[in-house]
Amino acid sequence: MNPRQPRFANALKYSGLGFQIIATALLGFFIGHKCDQWLGNHQPYLTLLISVLFLVAGLYHVVKTISKS
Repeated sequence: MNPRQPRFANALKYSGLGFQIIATALLGFFIGHKCDQWLGNHQPYLTLLISVLFLVAGLYHVVKTISKS
């Protein structure tokens, strides 16, 4: 077994968490934007609110995952 493999596996795991945060924030932005369009809002209140909620959920997931390690 290669002694560097566990470090490489951890690096992939943590880089994957970064991509999950980005994907979650973008998904929240997309959903909020579509809700604002559907409701005809001129100010992006739902885009901001839903984006922040999804970002907090993503960060919570990352902290929970890291604390298990």
